[in-house]
Amino acid sequence: MYRPQFASDELASRMNLLAIEPYGHGATRSRYRHFTYWDSAIAALQVMEALGIDMAFALGTSQGGWIATRMALLDPDTIRGIVVVGTSMDYESQASMERGAGTAPASAPPRSTPSSSARRR
Repeated sequence: MYRPQFASDELASRMNLLAIEPYGHGATRSRYRHFTYWDSAIAALQVMEALGIDMAFALGTSQGGWIATRMALLDPDTIRGIVVVGTSMDYESQASMERGAGTAPASAPPRSTPSSSARRR
């Protein structure tokens, strides 16, 4: 979908682009069968930390918009802004809520988050 942007020399001369596939898309795999948008957001932040990226704007298309939003909520020091495209941020279905796909459990924080020292390089 974004191949033209990644192929653009003009865009590449102004910023770095990184595409991170969320769990369940492309070649991604998870050790556990059920995962949420929160899990994908945490994994994306961990990828950024491993690559030494301490500041970024996140773009998410469709379900990726939910993930980008969660990335910003989890680590606003790193995610400085979000662009959500084709994402129904105004509505979360009852079925989605029952599966926990979009809503973090009220009683438990996400499994892990990037260290604060990695954010402040």
